[in-house]
Amino acid sequence: MTPAPLAPLEENINLRPYLKSAETLVITENLNSDTYLAGGTVQFDAEINADLHLAGGTVIVNGPIHGRLIVAGGTVTINSTIDAGVIVLGGTVHFTKESILKSYLLTAGGTVNLEGPVEGEIKAGGGSITLNNTITGPVTLAGDNQTVGPETILYSHLTVFGPEDSLKIDDQAILSQGFEFKQSPKPSWDKNLTKNFQSKIELSAHISSSVFTLLSSLLVGWLLLKIFDQKLIDKLLKNQEKNWLRLTLAGLIWLIITLPLTLFLLLTVLGIPLIGLWWLLTLLAAFLSRFWVALLLGRTLFLPKEKIWEIKSLALGLLAIEALGLIPFLGSLTKLITLALGLGLQYRYLKTLKTSQSL
Repeated sequence: MTPAPLAPLEENINLRPYLKSAETLVITENLNSDTYLAGGTVQFDAEINADLHLAGGTVIVNGPIHGRLIVAGGTVTINSTIDAGVIVLGGTVHFTKESILKSYLLTAGGTVNLEGPVEGEIKAGGGSITLNNTITGPVTLAGDNQTVGPETILYSHLTVFGPEDSLKIDDQAILSQGFEFKQSPKPSWDKNLTKNFQSKIELSAHISSSVFTLLSSLLVGWLLLKIFDQKLIDKLLKNQEKNWLRLTLAGLIWLIITLPLTLFLLLTVLGIPLIGLWWLLTLLAAFLSRFWVALLLGRTLFLPKEKIWEIKSLALGLLAIEALGLIPFLGSLTKLITLALGLGLQYRYLKTLKTSQSL
């Protein structure tokens, strides 16, 4: 069976993004629009003429990518040719000899292994980093252990950050412009640099988790948009753009009355079933809160006058929520406000739905 031909890149500007999630995903059909995939195991065997975003426990990329590649995963294996930039966060990251990167690479992981040629700049951080490939652009490494293997050919400068004796360069490696090893004095390293590096790794892990959460939320949100009444959502959000405070207070009241209501229901005959039902509804509403708030954020703050697909508003809103969540203290406050505002929006939606059905 002949694969579907790919459209020219410039024709993809107005194509809707392709989104899919499952426990195990194997993509074999060629794609022409930006693609978002999430799952326990994600394997991409097709060709794509746009950007590819992947998140999963195990991620394998085999098909050529005529755009950017962004991956967050536990174990990531790249076997393909990628025309644009590559960003990979993972526990174990492996670019095999079959991989060809025609632009820059940004990667962080517990173990990073590069065997395929890279035609652009490389910035890599991790516990253990191994180079055994040909690299055209400058290379910056930061980690506990860095190894430059015998098949390495560097046409530009190599800069390495790490503890004493962390860099090992094979005698057969070719470093055209030499290398620079940057290490702080021993006391400073033990107290400051190690702490800083560990914080960078923790930040990388947190960002990886945030990327996975963002992609997963986007996929779930897209499915929810197909379930809810979109016209009613449009009407609700347009009417509630100036009622943020009132809706947030309504959500807080929902949270506040939950505990005393639970205690009261314990005293009634049907208390246990009613408590279970109430908590089930509350937990479900809490889960859906981020999607409602993301829609409101996307339409109100970023694209207030533009008629767009709901998915774009959702993506912008989720991105804003995730970005705010990375900020200390403000992140916790953002989660509380998102929960309360989302509950308030859902209460208003149910009330509006009941009114519309009675007409």
